[in-house]
Amino acid sequence: MVKSLTKLALSASIMLALAFTFGCSGGDDGGGSGGGGGGNSNSSGQSKAVYGAPVTYEGETYKTVVIGEQTWMARNLNYAVDGSLCYDKPDNYCAIYGRLYDWATVMDIDKKYNEEAFGSDVNHKGICPPDWHIPSDDEWRALGNFIGSFSGAANDLKATSGWAKGDKSQDTYGFAALPGGLVTGFPIDEIGFWWTTTEESAHYAFHWQMRSQSGLLDSKRSGKDSFHTVRCIKD
Repeated sequence: MVKSLTKLALSASIMLALAFTFGCSGGDDGGGSGGGGGGNSNSSGQSKAVYGAPVTYEGETYKTVVIGEQTWMARNLNYAVDGSLCYDKPDNYCAIYGRLYDWATVMDIDKKYNEEAFGSDVNHKGICPPDWHIPSDDEWRALGNFIGSFSGAANDLKATSGWAKGDKSQDTYGFAALPGGLVTGFPIDEIGFWWTTTEESAHYAFHWQMRSQSGLLDSKRSGKDSFHTVRCIKD
């Protein structure tokens, strides 16, 4: 009788432990508090990409993608305007990652505005094709807001290849962000900076950035004479 009761108690203890374990699992998915966990929006493995009509410009054809109420080019701009560069100079990088531009070149304005305030960031065409423009800081912010969490948005925007090994990009919306690097200082697959039209001061303008192995999408300032990539957005 004692042995039977002991076995019964042991079985009950095991069942209770299992129930506790499974009841607690999934309580923390790593998304943190608030923000909606935008990096998990593709957890079902289903793409949310909605493609628009392609655009041909200066010998290059660009896919376009509709995200919320915005339509973006789905490639970094590769327009070989005077003053633009390829990462580390070889032209073969430009075909994949796009070209690098200082701010005044992107805006298609006099170089003096890398040192002076220009003063307008509303639908500024810059070096984009007709009916497209350089995005403002607010337009990039609207993109992140649509995805739902700036702490995870980059994973939903980054291309699934072209970033450093171990990156968790999902390209949920077909934006296919590629890093582009900087002229010096970072490997090309580690970091991407995208210019906006929005100035911080006479010498600085805002860019949006993504890094390898990080879901963070955020806005920072750069010296206007820095070289970054750019995406065009439809008017």
